[in-house]
Amino acid sequence: MAVGIPSTGDARTDIAIIAAAASVMGAIVTAVFGVGTTIISGRIARHTQERIAELNDRLGRTKADRDALRDYEYEARRRLYRECEPLVFQLLEACDAARRRIETLARVCGSVTGNGTQVPWIERDDNRLSTLYRIAAPAAAFTILRDKLTLFDLALDQRIHFHYQLARLALEVFSHDASLATSGSNPLPYRPEEELLPEGDAPPQVYSRQGIVDADIEALLGVMIDHRGDRPRLLSYPQFLEIARGPDKPEAQAILGVDYLLRDFEPMRRPVLWRLLRVQFVLYTLIAGPDVHTLNQRQITERVQELSLPNLAPGSCSSKFNSDVAESARQFLNPRLDRIYHSVQWRQRRQ
Repeated sequence: MAVGIPSTGDARTDIAIIAAAASVMGAIVTAVFGVGTTIISGRIARHTQERIAELNDRLGRTKADRDALRDYEYEARRRLYRECEPLVFQLLEACDAARRRIETLARVCGSVTGNGTQVPWIERDDNRLSTLYRIAAPAAAFTILRDKLTLFDLALDQRIHFHYQLARLALEVFSHDASLATSGSNPLPYRPEEELLPEGDAPPQVYSRQGIVDADIEALLGVMIDHRGDRPRLLSYPQFLEIARGPDKPEAQAILGVDYLLRDFEPMRRPVLWRLLRVQFVLYTLIAGPDVHTLNQRQITERVQELSLPNLAPGSCSSKFNSDVAESARQFLNPRLDRIYHSVQWRQRRQ
């Protein structure tokens, strides 16, 4: 039911009363809306202030976390470089020496003496022992570095991470002789576990072991690492030679136990071992190079292609033999290097 305004009978008076009533109602409505607006504005302001305070707190915590992470990474890198950089340098030096020794093998194998009797270079003087030392030294240097790196996050430094992964693969290659024999389009007959023919009649290409089993390489590395003193260190070659020349010493047996690997070595007589050494040549060259950690996946593949080319083979080997060795090295290395690359990149992204 509508509520009316009583009439006074005077039109002017009624108009004035209506105008006054409308004014009062307008004032009331304005007051009501004003109070509501004030309440709502206050609530919005308080909510906004609370959100700003929450965001400031969150930003403060995020900045503190970033600062703490930055300080941690800085200190961790400083410790990593102080503790491991000398070991990385030792690894690089050992890889460069091993690479040069494999180049020497490629250059001199098949040389003959002055009277025309062919004498393998490896059997002259102490060449066999010095070669064994050179090609095993990177593995010993890696072992020392690996034991130290257990205290650090490899994602802290991509360069050290690459060196670590490549050196680990180079060590594993010693026991991958069977895989290398079947790698490539021309697999080699290789049955070192069998002894079907009388001694002296068995072709060494097939029946001679041309790799080192894990237990024997571990024993050899145990001799090559001197654990005396505060820090383990790689034995020098004169110290290694002194141990090898003392057959009564227990340590000498670890060296002589792998002496078979290089005895009378020539690539054609030990084709699987030559494949193994070519793979290690590529890995040692990558490690000793200055920029492997800056290469992308395609560039690494191209580098392997360049290093695997048959430009190191001795003149006594056929071009087909050399091509097979190069192809075997590429087929063996490419998938493994791809996995290393993705592993390093994944760790870096997580970091």
